[in-house]
Amino acid sequence: MRIIKLQIYHGGYIYDDGFVNLTLDPEIPIKGLVILGTKRTTSSFCDFSDDEQKKILEVTTHLLNTFHQIGLKKIIQFQDEGSNGQFHIWFLPRHDWTYQFGNNLDDIVN
Repeated sequence: MRIIKLQIYHGGYIYDDGFVNLTLDPEIPIKGLVILGTKRTTSSFCDFSDDEQKKILEVTTHLLNTFHQIGLKKIIQFQDEGSNGQFHIWFLPRHDWTYQFGNNLDDIVN
């Protein structure tokens, strides 16, 4: 598994294996903000098969290791099960400037 272009800001796929994909959001230009999505439409992690859940966890683990290798040590992860009807996991690296918004997810997204 290879994740490419984690340092870019302008969006696009950085990983796609036909089931799981990782993208950088072109509308939110935060270095390292990655969204994990799946090709199969479902709104809940529980709807995936055991093999699909394992694949999601494998890609998540690889992504987190990649973040740590490039110096991004603190990552906020949150699972979105339905705001748009599609399962996503968001990975938001903490940068020095992000602490002005608070120290937890509620402070940052509200």
